[in-house]
Amino acid sequence: MTMSFGGMFGRSMFTPIHEHMLKALECMETLRELVGRFTEKDYDELKTLSQRVAKLEHDADIIKEEFRDGFSKSILTVVNRSDMLLLIKAQDGISDECEDIAKLMSIRETPMTAELKAIFLELADKVLEAVTSLKDLEEFIEKSSGADPEKIEEMIKVIQVKEWESDELQLKFMKTLYAQEDKIDTVSLFILRDLCIMIGKIANHAENVGDCLRRIVAR
Repeated sequence: MTMSFGGMFGRSMFTPIHEHMLKALECMETLRELVGRFTEKDYDELKTLSQRVAKLEHDADIIKEEFRDGFSKSILTVVNRSDMLLLIKAQDGISDECEDIAKLMSIRETPMTAELKAIFLELADKVLEAVTSLKDLEEFIEKSSGADPEKIEEMIKVIQVKEWESDELQLKFMKTLYAQEDKIDTVSLFILRDLCIMIGKIANHAENVGDCLRRIVAR
């Protein structure tokens, strides 16, 4: 395929996809700030940020539903409808996961050792990098006058590397967590384990969106 998204079905059809991505990124950026407050035990600010994540996720849902409702069947000969719906669904996983994490962090004061804090923050940074790289990919596809398969593949690989690095940090966090289980109460251990898994899933969602974009552009 030698056309951009704009050439495939008109800039107006990609606009809500990109707007949705920007909301997902804003969710992740706010979650990163929230992670910082969580590690510093600033629970008052944490609750405020959690509410902001919930509002951003709601805004993303509105964009998603408007996109689904406005998706014209007249373009089915050019773009596979199921591919586009899978794209918005995979992308929606980012904001949904951010909201779930924010809720879990806000329901209980959960202590963390200094070593775990450092890894946790590094993991959140790496996941934010993955989502930011996805936003950069979408902007490239939207703005390029013609598809550049090699460049797109290169940018998708960056997201895949970020996801792999996130996996490695998850493993490091888990090993450290269980090595220090004698210093952490059981409920806190389970919450920290779940938070680690959930944050890592955001990078998985970013990788899945990249795969969806690859399929659409390649058609």
